[in-house]
Amino acid sequence: MKGYSLKIGVFDSGIGGLLVSNKLKEKLPYDQIIFRSDSEHMPYGNKDENLIIDYSNKIISLLEKDGAEFIIVACGTISSLITKLNHNVRLEGIIDPLCISSCNITKNKKVGVIATVNTIKSESFPNCIRRIDENIEVYTYPCYDLATLIEHRSSEGEILSSLKEPIDYFEKAKIDTLILGCTHYSWILDLIREKIPWVNIVDFSELVSSSIDYLKVNRPKS
Repeated sequence: MKGYSLKIGVFDSGIGGLLVSNKLKEKLPYDQIIFRSDSEHMPYGNKDENLIIDYSNKIISLLEKDGAEFIIVACGTISSLITKLNHNVRLEGIIDPLCISSCNITKNKKVGVIATVNTIKSESFPNCIRRIDENIEVYTYPCYDLATLIEHRSSEGEILSSLKEPIDYFEKAKIDTLILGCTHYSWILDLIREKIPWVNIVDFSELVSSSIDYLKVNRPKS
């Protein structure tokens, strides 16, 4: 997309946001993508809400000082708190794009959400889905350690062990669509598909598409 070169900020608690950043660089080669992660305090999924807000506000401030004109919150936990964050530029969170996509995809009106403990507790995904279609049944499962295992590049065996209970739960619920509510989980997308190949997977790529669609309409002209 030639023309005005935009500075786009992306942040996450760890390597999950790196996937978002890399995909944006691929799709928007003329823009400058500024990625910041907070691996020092990762994971956010089990931390106190006020602490997460404080960490996030500091990163947003840094990205704005870097000149970011649009910031993507590549984290489900932070996105569930997006209305409580301080910012001077538009923030695009992960929840709305993933929910919209899952509502469009599901055939049997049964959608699963796998995410961190704090994201699940917030009920952000179920609330968003019900606003779109109140007839959809939403099944959520909190993962206590999965993001950390992925961040630390743990063995496939350890990751599969962490996935066993949520996958069993979603199989019993007979969902046909699963939202990966933490961008870290996209690093193990192939493992998840291998275990439940009949389920539609909705992941961070919907956030990227939504952000690009927004910028097509709202990109500065000069």
